[in-house]
Amino acid sequence: RLTANRPTRKLGFNEEKGLIPQLDNLQNIYQINWNGQSITRIVCSKRFYTITDDIDLVLELDHNSPPTHKVSAVTVTLESCELINPEYVTDLENLKKPQVNRIYDAHAICFDDCDRIPLKLIMPKTPMYQLASQFKTDVFQLRWMLGIKFVLVPRTANISLEQFYEDKKGVLYHAKEILEGEEF
Repeated sequence: RLTANRPTRKLGFNEEKGLIPQLDNLQNIYQINWNGQSITRIVCSKRFYTITDDIDLVLELDHNSPPTHKVSAVTVTLESCELINPEYVTDLENLKKPQVNRIYDAHAICFDDCDRIPLKLIMPKTPMYQLASQFKTDVFQLRWMLGIKFVLVPRTANISLEQFYEDKKGVLYHAKEILEGEEF
């Protein structure tokens, strides 16, 4: 979940009822850290997207940090989530676990010299996903979110290659079929 640092301010009417303001502290660059170390910067093409806009973003990978791991793959998902005002909930279990629907996925595999990953998340243009533009309520709120999953592998020589054959003329390497790593 990407959120900007929100300045201290008085809560608005909808926040007091449990709804989250959508247009608070807009920005288009986000920093992602893992264990206190920089992994990537996410640069969005715009500060604000409507439900008819495709989302263009670039992941700028940090080659030097973290020193022990490197990013080998990234998955970005576009998700929708319905938040319900606690005053109108009859079943408190629904309030604890909001329903999250995955709308679109984009995957990227990172090679050694990869430092920028451009991604385009395409919004579905079907009536099922379109919302009325003049719709307002204090009972529920639909939120769109980007979920980003990174796969990190240790920074060791030939982590993705394994020796297949060797003779006096040289060595032949093949790519590993299974690569161990951490995800967050």
